[in-house]
Order: sequence, then structure tokens, then C-alpha cells
Amino acid sequence: MKAPVLTLSLAVAGCTTTVAGLSPRRATGAASSPETKSEDRLRFAVIADTGRDGPVQRQLAIRLRETCDGKCDFTVFMGDNLYYAGIRPGYEEEDEKKLACLLSRYPKGPKFLVLGNHDYDPAYPDLGRAEAQLRFLGEDGDEFHGEHHFYSFDTPLASFFGLDTNYLVRRIRPDEEPKALRDFATGIVEADTPWVIAFGHHPLRSNGVHGNAGGYLEGDRYRLWRGGGYRSFMLENVVPHAHLYLSGHDHSLQFYDRVYGSGMAQLIAGSGSKCNARSSNPGNEAMMERYGNGYSIVEATSSELTVRFYRFDGEPFFAARRGRRSPWKPLKPWGRAVDLRNHCSEDALRLEAVDDAAGGTDCQ
Repeated sequence: MKAPVLTLSLAVAGCTTTVAGLSPRRATGAASSPETKSEDRLRFAVIADTGRDGPVQRQLAIRLRETCDGKCDFTVFMGDNLYYAGIRPGYEEEDEKKLACLLSRYPKGPKFLVLGNHDYDPAYPDLGRAEAQLRFLGEDGDEFHGEHHFYSFDTPLASFFGLDTNYLVRRIRPDEEPKALRDFATGIVEADTPWVIAFGHHPLRSNGVHGNAGGYLEGDRYRLWRGGGYRSFMLENVVPHAHLYLSGHDHSLQFYDRVYGSGMAQLIAGSGSKCNARSSNPGNEAMMERYGNGYSIVEATSSELTVRFYRFDGEPFFAARRGRRSPWKPLKPWGRAVDLRNHCSEDALRLEAVDDAAGGTDCQ
């Protein structure tokens, strides 16, 4: 496949520059299907934006490991795996070692990753750092998976589709889809398991500081890429066919039982090492919002799909479930759980206190 060379003019910090566009070499592929503990029940962990080393990341990883202890089949990471800018040219060995160290803190077993904007160069739409991380993920044996920009794998109860949403957000001609990307979209349509689950870094809808696809903000202030091409791809190829979409990017916990009026729900669990408050101009009705640190667990049977959210301390605070032909409903004792308060600072202080007492150390 030879993708067209694109050019994009960027206005960053008052400067205008022109850079070469995206031409992926590791476009699409399939990951090895993980062995599951049961053919009747699937359970996996969900977390994103885990790439900043420190007390928050360490202690959340420990809490997630405790929650999963002997119960989770694998872990899904929705990008920003290594801050600030992924695997840097000239520092490959150092950065790969750090990324492996960060990931080793999470539950043992397969780890399925997609790239976040900070796994690229954050400002320019080149693929150098992205390709370096994909190569690393493809060379590490049976634990790490995600060596393609777009890939899929199956379990008895669910088909999974991992998307490098950055590639879609940073492209300027969404009408010119490479054949490999069209083939990937066809796989979603043809999935024949009870559930179809997609995962990528960017959310479609969010009340966090980045906002909705098509109107993305950086830092709740300026626009770099709006994400209109990504939104178009998702609305055409993913939203009509997936039951659940897992995302990060906004450093908070959110759950939407319907996206664009479809039957697809969206989960945001992007506070794996960073945390942000709610947008100053939110516009979406959520079933759950919490602006603090945490993670999620997803469970599937042949007849039900369940999401559970956990706070920074490992305590569950929200769950919702849907059936094959019934809508999402929040589970007791919580019900809907929209908490608009900013918990970021207090969560971080508590995690730092626990980490100090435990003598936590950074990756070297």
C-alpha cells in the first residue's frame, strides 16, 4: 500500500510551518487472540494515559492489579503510553526500557495497546515516534500487542478492534481512505461474536477539556487538529457496528450510554497517570462523570455486557449493564453517578501519601 503524501499547515504558538503528512508502513494487522479463563465469561481491565511515571501511575497500577488479581483475562491501554513524546530519536533504548517498566506494573497477562497523541510528536503529524513504538510492541514476545496502527483480535465472546485515532485525527483528506483502512472497517462489519468492542485514544464525545471530535481543543484553549476526519470515519465505520468504544485522552472517567443516538456506548478512562477537571463548556449528557483518577473493568457473557468504574483507591463507584436487546442501565446501589467536582488534586495527594509510605521508586 502506498498512501498519498499529505501536507498540512499548522499554526502553533503563533508560528506557521509546513510538514510532510502521514504515510504508514505498519498500517493494519491482526494480534494473537488471548487465552481466556472461561468461554462463558470475559473480564478485562481498561485504562489510558498511563505514560507519566510517578506516584499516581504506580499506585493506580497496583490498585488495578489488586482488582484484577486472578480474574482478568487481559488489559487494554488506550494510548499516551509514554509521555511526553513517545520513543525519541536517539534515545530509543532508554525510552523502550522505561515503557517496559511502566507496563510491567499492571496485571500480568496480555496487554493490548494503541497509540495516543503523546506517543507521536505532539505537534507534528509525522510517524517517526509512532513507528518506533509499534516496532517495540511487535518485538516483545507474547505480552505486548499493538504493532499496527489498526488491528483486531477475537475472543469467544467479543471481537476487538484497536484504532490509532491519531492517524485519523491528523489526516486532512478523510475521503481518501487507504485500502488497508477500508479492509479494517470491513472486519468490524463482519464480526460474528456476541459483542463488538473498539478502542482508541480519542473519544467521540467528552465533557472533558478536549471536547468532542470535530471541535477538539488542546488544554481547553487552542485548536491544533479538530478531528473532523476521525469523526467521519467513526460515524461511518464504527458507531453503527460496535456495542462499546473505549477511549482516553481526556484525563477523567466518563460513560455515555448512547453516542450520536446510536446503540454504541462510550467509555473514557483517561486518568491513569494524569487528571483534568471538567470542561468549562460541556455539552453532553453522560450516565457517569468523575473528574479524578481511576480505571475500569469490562465483563461480557453471551447475553450481557457490563462496565464497572473504580476510584483512585480501588473502590467501585459506578456500574452499568446492557443485554443483547436491552439498553444500558446503571446498577444499584449507585444509579447515575454524575459528579462535577474536581477531585484531581485530592486524589493525587492521597496516592502520593500511599506511595511515600510504600517507598515507591521511578523507572530507571
